[in-house]
Amino acid sequence: MRLLFIGLYLISSCSTDSAQKNLDIPMPKEEVKLPDSTAAQLVKRTEEEINPKQILDWQQYFKKSPNAKKLKIIKESIHEDEKKVELSTEDLLRLARNLRSIGEITRSEVKYREVLRRDSDHFDATIEISEIYQQQQLIEKSFDYIASAKRILASYEKPGKAKIFRYKYALANGLINSQRRQEGHKILSELIVEDRKFINGYLSLAASYLKDQKLELTKFIANRGLDQAPNNPILNNILGVVSQMKGQRGLAKKYFNKALEKNSDLVPALVNRANISIQSADYKSAELDLNRALKNAPYYTNAMVSQGILFKKTGRYSSAKVSFQSALDRNPENAFARYNLAVLTADNFKDQNEALRLFYEVLQSNELSPEIQELAQIQIQGLRDSRISFGIK
Repeated sequence: MRLLFIGLYLISSCSTDSAQKNLDIPMPKEEVKLPDSTAAQLVKRTEEEINPKQILDWQQYFKKSPNAKKLKIIKESIHEDEKKVELSTEDLLRLARNLRSIGEITRSEVKYREVLRRDSDHFDATIEISEIYQQQQLIEKSFDYIASAKRILASYEKPGKAKIFRYKYALANGLINSQRRQEGHKILSELIVEDRKFINGYLSLAASYLKDQKLELTKFIANRGLDQAPNNPILNNILGVVSQMKGQRGLAKKYFNKALEKNSDLVPALVNRANISIQSADYKSAELDLNRALKNAPYYTNAMVSQGILFKKTGRYSSAKVSFQSALDRNPENAFARYNLAVLTADNFKDQNEALRLFYEVLQSNELSPEIQELAQIQIQGLRDSRISFGIK
C-alpha cells in the first residue's frame, strides 16, 4: 500500500533553463557561507546570533491546517463572502485563502486569478497561486508565477525581508520538485540558518528526502526540527512515516499517536494511522480515523483513497468505487486513486475493457510514480494476455 503522508504545499519546478539561472534573489550580506552537506548545514553553529525580530514576519503566512473549530469558522466566512454582490481585492484574497485551506483548490485558483486580474503585481496572490499549481503538478505554470514574484520584488525599492523569505522558500521547493534538489536544499538550509525556528524549512527538507527514501536523513532533519519545536505534530507524523517505510508498524503508530495527541485534528496523521490499521486488518479503527479525517477535511483526496481501499477490503465494492472516483473528481491527476479504481474495476466489477482504459490513463498522469507505473504496466500486460487467450481483440 502506498504511504500517504504529509500534506505540504511544495512549490513548483522551472519552466526554462534560462529562467532557472536568473530567478534567485541574494539574501542579505550577512548570509552564512554553508558547507555542502545539508545535515552539516543544519547543525552548524554560527558566531552571530540573528535577532528574531528581524525575521519572524514571515510566520503569518505559514499557518497550520485548521482544526474542527477553525474549519467551521472558515466555512462560515466563505459562505458570507460568497453572498456578497461585490468583493474588495482583500475580500477576494481572503476568500481564495479560505477555499484553499479547506482543500477547494480549483475554486481557490479562480479567486486568486480574479485578484491578479485586478492587480497583476499583487505579490501574495502571485506566490500563493504558484503553490496551488505546484499542488496540481503544473510545474512550468507554477514557475511562471515564481518568476513573476521575482519581478515584483525587483520593482520594490526596499523589498521586505518577509517577502524575500517567502520567495526563497517558493523557489527552493520549485527547484526540489524540478529534480534540482541540491540547489533547493541549499536555499532551505540558508533559510533555516537565518531562522532556526522556520519549521516549514525542516518539513520541506524532510519531505524531499522522504520522497527519495533517504530515511536516515529524513529522520535526522525531522529530529532537528523537533529540537526547535518539540510539540510539532507534523514532524512526529514524518517520523511515523519513516518508521512505517522501515516496516516498524508499532513504532510508526506510536509516532502517529503522538502527533494526534498534539493535534487531534491532524488529518495526515489520522490517514496514516488508518493505513496501519488497514494493514493490520483492524478495519473498525481504520474506519473511525478515516471518518474523522474526512469530517475535518472533506476534500482530502488521500483520505478518500484510503477509504476506498478500506471499503474494498471489507467487501463494499460500490462504496469503494465512489471513494476512488471522488478522489479523482477532486484531483484527476491522482495516479494512485486511478490505479486502485482500475484494479477494482477489473477484479470486482469484471469490466476488463474499462479497467484497461483506466490503467492506460494512469500512465498519462502527471503524478505518476515509478512504482505505480510499473504496477500499471504489469496490469495492462496481464489484461491484454487475458484478452488474447480468450480470442478477444
